Amino acid sequence: MFERFKAYWFTSLICILFFITFFAMSTTSHSILQCEISAEDRQQSTNGVTLSYILTNISAQPVKLLTWYTPLEGFMTDLFKIEDSQGHELAYQGPMVKRMTPSAEDYIVIEAQESVSINLNLQDAYPINVGSYQISLRPKMIQLQSAQRSLSAELCRNQTISINVK
Repeated sequence: MFERFKAYWFTSLICILFFITFFAMSTTSHSILQCEISAEDRQQSTNGVTLSYILTNISAQPVKLLTWYTPLEGFMTDLFKIEDSQGHELAYQGPMVKRMTPSAEDYIVIEAQESVSINLNLQDAYPINVGSYQISLRPKMIQLQSAQRSLSAELCRNQTISINVK
């Protein structure tokens, strides 16, 4: 009987520690970086359809970020979910890069309270024509380091913008 109690207690402790660790990591990562996508709501297709991506370190310490699978590296994978006014998703037509282990050059440092940004022409990777579109960043876990800790974070979750292309 005592052995079953020990096993139950040990299993419960492991579950509690797992949930505490998971909650702490997700809470910490979201309080380090703030993400925003934006675009002019009316754009001309002949000028390119541009979107801005801004990533801000809202913490008090520098953050080292792996730029893979973020707009900061440009179109190297399918970054955005783009739907037309009928709800049809546009097919990604850009490169799909396979990766090895990241090197030091694959990381950038975002200083405390600083931002990095990039403007992307969505027509470089998606067949955007005249019409209305809903755009969101595809959920991806990114890797970052802050204060000697490695974390994973999902950015721009649930952020959707609308554009009209003429």
